[in-house]
Amino acid sequence: MTLRQLIKNAHTNAHNKGFYKTRNCLKSIGCIPLSGNTTAQIMLVVTELSEAVEALRHDDIPNFQEEIADTFIRLFDMCGALGMENLEEIILRKMEINANREEKHGKEF
Repeated sequence: MTLRQLIKNAHTNAHNKGFYKTRNCLKSIGCIPLSGNTTAQIMLVVTELSEAVEALRHDDIPNFQEEIADTFIRLFDMCGALGMENLEEIILRKMEINANREEKHGKEF
């Protein structure tokens, strides 16, 4: 399955489970999540990562893996909402930029 398909599936599932105010998205404005904004969607990604850290603290590797998967699912849904179905191209472009940056991107850590 491609990233494009994962994004579509995650976003469709989020719609089907009631996470959006409308069933249809307009490409020009994106989807409107029940939370009301993209910032809240980003914080849900952070929450999934926090849950992954907590699972590691308890040495619960199966739960850690699920939380990492949840993180990607939330990201894929958000990409679908924002019309970023070309995420693979965006990632490859950014990886090329990063490959040409200086060590640690010129920072201490």
